[in-house]
Amino acid sequence: MWALFLIDPKKHMYVSSFVSSLGKVDRVLYKMVEVEGSKKDKVAVFPGYFFVEFEDDAPDVVHTILQTPHVKRYLGFLSPSEEEELLRVEEDETYSRRLTDQFISGDIIEVKGGLFSGYEAEVVAIKNDLIQIRIDLNGKPVVFSTKPDEIQFCRRP
Repeated sequence: MWALFLIDPKKHMYVSSFVSSLGKVDRVLYKMVEVEGSKKDKVAVFPGYFFVEFEDDAPDVVHTILQTPHVKRYLGFLSPSEEEELLRVEEDETYSRRLTDQFISGDIIEVKGGLFSGYEAEVVAIKNDLIQIRIDLNGKPVVFSTKPDEIQFCRRP
């Protein structure tokens, strides 16, 4: 059975290593793929989400994983159709995505370049290869478009 956890997306290697060392899990998945046009070598297919497979008779595994640093929340078990889709993506060597595919409206992101570098913002819309974000500056919302490689996913509300 596969369980889904919300993690700090910047710490996926640490979480993967730690959870794998527990010995109670069959495998972990945080798939990374190459994305054409990205400044990064690879990006996460499901940024901030971490999948763990373990046996049904290991009820303490969820609790143990929740004690792992940088694991924020347990989101539940995958349905059979969700498991099927996850395994399809995992096995697909040609799986790729556009840079904008990793974001949805409402995501909280951090601006990585330009005048607003270091600010947190909310994704408002995705149009073609640009992402519209809203930053709150002194109580006033400022909306502008940016390239996806100039922002980093933080969390989903």
